Amino acid sequence: MAPILDKQVLLDFQQGKHAAFQRVFEAYYPRLFDFAVQLIEHSDEAEDIVIVVFRKLFEKAAGFSTEENLRAYLYVSVRNRCLGYIRQRRSMSDHQKKLVKLIQNDTSFVYEYEIRDVIYNKVQAAIDQLPEECRRIFKMLYIDELKPAEVAEILHISTSTVYNQKQNALKALRLHLRENTLEIAWFLFVLLAAQKARICALTI
Repeated sequence: MAPILDKQVLLDFQQGKHAAFQRVFEAYYPRLFDFAVQLIEHSDEAEDIVIVVFRKLFEKAAGFSTEENLRAYLYVSVRNRCLGYIRQRRSMSDHQKKLVKLIQNDTSFVYEYEIRDVIYNKVQAAIDQLPEECRRIFKMLYIDELKPAEVAEILHISTSTVYNQKQNALKALRLHLRENTLEIAWFLFVLLAAQKARICALTI
């Protein structure tokens, strides 16, 4: 798997340097938080769990000589704390019951999330290469989950401009990822999942 952190950051991390701690945190916090939310379905508790895991990681910094070990520690630790949280609750949703059964095996679990990290990095790199206005509108639509009319109001542009920039972004991403069908499939899955979640929220 391609590394997220360079060798110097890892060396500085082992030596306890604050800047390296910050780099590790910035690199892994968003995806770990997202993972925890998927498991326990509560953002406040998910944030607390991830913060605690990072504190434990920093206490053991000297023991991580490779990013693979660091990554595995983070995901497995968050997984274990989330499972503990779920089991302590009086009831679990059907979604949580399925997840508890699916993520017991450490090897397959870590491998799955290593693959997700690779794809995440490639898709993020493609998004970062979009023109500035196009990138901003795309993130507001698909990351901030704003409606086209809301984006238009915030940026003081027409709704048609928002739709045009959205289409331009999707075409550019498809072109950039044309040789990476796995990334495209994952990307589309994420977009469809987000749209489905918004629809479900409206029907509750």
